[in-house]
Formats: sequence, C-alpha cells, structure tokens
Amino acid sequence: ADAALNTENVDGGAGNDTLNWVQAALINGVPTGVTLTSVETVNVTSGAAITLNTTAGFADTTALNTNTSGAAQTITAAATQNLVATAALQGANAVAVDGGNNVTVNATGVTGGATTVGATTAAAGDFAVNVTNATGGTTTGAIAVTGGKTVTVTSKAANAVSSTVTQSAVTVNG
Repeated sequence: ADAALNTENVDGGAGNDTLNWVQAALINGVPTGVTLTSVETVNVTSGAAITLNTTAGFADTTALNTNTSGAAQTITAAATQNLVATAALQGANAVAVDGGNNVTVNATGVTGGATTVGATTAAAGDFAVNVTNATGGTTTGAIAVTGGKTVTVTSKAANAVSSTVTQSAVTVNG
C-alpha cells in the first residue's frame, strides 16, 4: 500500500507496509513529532552511526531492521518488535541493543568493539548474537547478553598464519 506522508505522520494504511529509511549521515533518533501508523516493517540504513528508540511512535511496527557499516549502533525496540541489527565492518565500534521481541545481532569485521544485548531492557523473546572478527584482526570484542527466552551466541575468529587471535569474554545473564 502507498503510505500517506505529512510533516509529522506516516500512515501505511491497510496491508503490510514497509518504510525504508536510508541516510548517509548519522541517524540520531526519530525527527521530533514523527509517528508511524500501520507501518509493519521499518528498515533503517545509515552510512554512519544509528541511535534509535522505537518504543514510542511506532505502535504498529512489528519488524525493525537496522544496518550500518563501520559505525556504532544503539537501538532500543518495543517488546512487540522483532529486531535484526546488522553491523558490517564493526571494527572497534559498539553495538548495543535493548528491548525487542525476537532479536538478532549480526556483527562482522569486529576488532574490539563490544556487542551488548539487553543491558537496560532484556528482549521479550529469543535472541541470537553472531559476531565474526575482522580478517587478520587480533581481537574480537566482548559480548554481553541479558534476558531472552532462548539465547544463542556465536563468536567466530579467524587468524592469519603465525598470528594470534584473542576472543574476548562472552557473558550470558538469564
């Protein structure tokens, strides 16, 4: 369906609607006064960091997908929103996710950046964290997860010949 747009509201109307928010610059929250109605899927892609809280103003959103490359993410989702946070080339940047229903974090190219899920608000459903270090990198950042019904953490590290890779701590709190 076509979304009706004015300066404060996006209304997807009937059906299953998707909003693609693509921005080269930093995304630092939702513009003041903007609300989404009847938009079930929101895809947010930034060429820089994303700081986003969708617990208010996104009442009908059931799927939130965020994507950065070489930048940090700080995402807070409502307990009714399934969240997939993808951080390519995470490097030393932090990825922090709070809330959400079923949550997946996919981070690649990690060289020391921490990945944290549920530090403030635990996920309501299941979550999976998948972290892979940078090729030739020497350290994979710490992973800390709190809550969730079922928790899966996968931390992969590859190293070059005659080198050492350190995988940082993985902490899971039920």
